[in-house]
Amino acid sequence: MSSHQGWIKLHRALLDWQWFSDANTSHVFMYCLLKANHKDNMHRDTLVKRGTFLTGRDLISRETGCSVREVRTALKRLESANVLTSKTSSQGTVIEVLNYDRYQSIDQQNDQQATSERPANDQRATTNKNDKNDKNEKNTPSGGCGGGELFDETPAPKTPKTPKTKKAFVPPTREEFIQHAVETLPRRNPDWSPEQAYRCADNQFETYIDQDWHDGNGKKISNWKNKSITAMLYRKPHYFGSNPQFFLEQKKIAANSASPL
Repeated sequence: MSSHQGWIKLHRALLDWQWFSDANTSHVFMYCLLKANHKDNMHRDTLVKRGTFLTGRDLISRETGCSVREVRTALKRLESANVLTSKTSSQGTVIEVLNYDRYQSIDQQNDQQATSERPANDQRATTNKNDKNDKNEKNTPSGGCGGGELFDETPAPKTPKTPKTKKAFVPPTREEFIQHAVETLPRRNPDWSPEQAYRCADNQFETYIDQDWHDGNGKKISNWKNKSITAMLYRKPHYFGSNPQFFLEQKKIAANSASPL
């Protein structure tokens, strides 16, 4: 006896569905409807909710006869059509049939066992009674499988992205600025000695202070570490020679040249 018991309900609106004529896509969708849990279940301490099931592409391929590539394509189409979703978990792939209650009402699922115990001839007698089905369609509540709303393929609204807020610029202290230069400049260019990097950084720091932390093009500095190192690498190490008095002399020369006549 088959381990698969019970039944599912299909609406004739399926005939008007855009993917019904695509054999692989409709086949995979039928498979998902048949495999989805009709009630919440626990699987290895993981809750598998009604309308969902745990699976994998290889397993779907084996059980449907479709290739793994065909399964992948079908699942992408079904997700794009807003019919189901698939998410990867530690237990495997969790597939959820969206709007599952539209396809399979709870009352109908609870009735499965009683229906399966009826005599076979009673089941045959109630098969394909289209007139009765048509009447049931008219009396179907909005939460059931009304044909017009069965395949609501309107894309789910996208969650608006939260705009990123820029962090306020906090200028470094002189000690932070110089230490970064002493550690970085000799590593980026071996021609720089720590003493030269120290003097260059002190000079560059003064420049940024005078420019209110704007670069030479008048643009506000946001990343002082990258900006300062890039600027100092353009300068020549020998301009900041090994004599400790050299830098002071250069500052005096610069100050005198800037003084009005």
